[in-house]
Amino acid sequence: METKKVDPIEHFIEKLVDPAHYGLYGEKPLAVIAALKHIQNLQPSPTLRASLTELITSPIPASSIKRKFMTLANQTGKLKDPDASWGNIVKELPSILRRNKSVDESFRTLTRERVDEIIERYLKKLEAEKKS
Repeated sequence: METKKVDPIEHFIEKLVDPAHYGLYGEKPLAVIAALKHIQNLQPSPTLRASLTELITSPIPASSIKRKFMTLANQTGKLKDPDASWGNIVKELPSILRRNKSVDESFRTLTRERVDEIIERYLKKLEAEKKS
């Protein structure tokens, strides 16, 4: 029987979904998806070479990720104040990532193909939740 290796990033998103008041629509799962969407829009490169913490705390990528987060949050309509939620993300997500170093470091080695797969899977999940 073949065992599939659990992707640390997808596992992390699922861990963030469980305690989130809004599930997959919660601020932290949406922030990770927004960071992946940021990576997806970068110039073609084999790997990113930046951790998630670096992305959300460095001004230029953080600005882009925030715009993508705000778009996702506004599309879902679940978060009352996406701007305040972004403030929470910037404060809380780095400390969560310090306890989940493998996830943070996994961002450094993401390939464009893997980013596309993860985004596609979670956008489908968001759409399915929206319909139910």
